[in-house]
Amino acid sequence: MILLLFLILPSDSILKGVKDRSEIATDLKGRIEVRIEYPKAETLSGRFYLKGRELLLRFQSPSPSDLLFTDTVLVIYRPDLKEKVIKRGFVSVDRPIPYLDVGPGILSWTKGWQFRTVARDSILSYDVYILEGETTDTTRRYQKTIFWIDAESFLIRRVEFYDSDGLLNFLYLVKGEEMVAGVLIPIEYQMRILTEFGVMVISVRLPEVEAVPELPEAIFHIGD
Repeated sequence: MILLLFLILPSDSILKGVKDRSEIATDLKGRIEVRIEYPKAETLSGRFYLKGRELLLRFQSPSPSDLLFTDTVLVIYRPDLKEKVIKRGFVSVDRPIPYLDVGPGILSWTKGWQFRTVARDSILSYDVYILEGETTDTTRRYQKTIFWIDAESFLIRRVEFYDSDGLLNFLYLVKGEEMVAGVLIPIEYQMRILTEFGVMVISVRLPEVEAVPELPEAIFHIGD
């Protein structure tokens, strides 16, 4: 009998690995598809550009409108009205903003939470750390979370958030990934969010992604 012993890192070291991974600067470009299944099915298709930690998304909306997202600016151009609306700040605009690797962004929701490493296990052929987190702030919607983090790449593969009654309110799941320029990139993931009217499902696919030597700065500058 062969006994396999896994090295189990403390939660602080694992979360540091997630943070370090998210700061790797790789210029990327490609196509992105976002399907929103609540309250009605809607699909957005467009292009994305990632330079360092700046993300630019350009969608052709079914409206018809051109939607242009950055981390701090939203531009909506309506060709039929010859109108361009710019919102800064950034506030929600009736639809979620899909990030290429949303895992680190979800982790930021847990600032001040207490984490512990529950186990290291092999799940669906992936070697992962399982972390549990809790908050003492009873005013928060989410009270408990579970993270499945890849033990080799520190890619967040799955996240669950529960309310005070133990009800699963939010699920994030990576369904496909690809190694690009030495960095593991999620190319397909899904989010399920419980609302008072039912479950909203957001599915994101990157059918095309490539690393580029250097993206021009000009495409990230949005004027008035």
